[in-house]
Amino acid sequence: MIVDANSQYMKLEDVKALPFSANTSQDKANVDKVVELFEKEHKFTPSIDPYETYEGLQRDLLNGTTQVMLLSENHRMMVEQVNPEFSKQTRIIEQVSYTQKTNVRNTGANVLKDTFTILISGIDTYGPVSTVASSDVNMLVTVDPKTNQILLTSIPRDYHVELGTIGEMDKLTYSRIYGINETMTTVEKLLDIDVDFYVRVNFSSVETVVDALGGVTVESKFNFNSTVDPSLHYNVGKNDLNGYEALMFARERKAFPRGDEDRVVHQQELMKGIINSLTSPSFLLNYTRYYRRLAIVLKRI
Repeated sequence: MIVDANSQYMKLEDVKALPFSANTSQDKANVDKVVELFEKEHKFTPSIDPYETYEGLQRDLLNGTTQVMLLSENHRMMVEQVNPEFSKQTRIIEQVSYTQKTNVRNTGANVLKDTFTILISGIDTYGPVSTVASSDVNMLVTVDPKTNQILLTSIPRDYHVELGTIGEMDKLTYSRIYGINETMTTVEKLLDIDVDFYVRVNFSSVETVVDALGGVTVESKFNFNSTVDPSLHYNVGKNDLNGYEALMFARERKAFPRGDEDRVVHQQELMKGIINSLTSPSFLLNYTRYYRRLAIVLKRI
């Protein structure tokens, strides 16, 4: 429950008689749950003033049109995309929380005989892969063990899709805010497929995995310098990269004519490089040494 930083309201009791403004278009499930929790824990039913966008909601809060805003913490980044100063301009006067149990899925895929699909969901942060964030990378790795073929399919992060279990329309990238299972279900609904497994990655895990493999070789489509770290240069053709260099390679988009479309191509090239390293004679002959390194890394993913 959020108010303007200069608001006279300090606690829940001060605002019970006021309407609570909330984005019921993008976050109806959580708004409904909050109403339920207020009824249960505080013995009153808040009146909800519905909004369709966070842009309009935060604007009206800050100009005084509305006094109280309900916001899921995992949607705060969506508000800050339209107003980076939002957290400094507001304060929290009440919080409620709840835990939702997620069932671990098992599609029963026999990976030695059946074709199976892995979702790679990547967020643009360092630290724990469990961090709540939108998914910038949504890549499917489909493996056919009978033909020894692998198909890589990348889905644009800004595709407007129906969220898998929530049922609301939103960008695919925001499905990850509700958890990895929501992203999996959303992709399954979008493509009418089964996703058997998932891998969560972020900046830290990309660097660590590549370094654990002793580096990777990737194919670049362009000569370019990283716009994030201009000291890094990549040549057209093969490039041998360490973890940090591989991450910068996969992040780059501003240096390319097609922007994010070319970045997706390079992300797939990095995945090919990782797969090639995992299946190389050097890796297979020194499997035990590499396995110890990877076992530590994979526990974090």
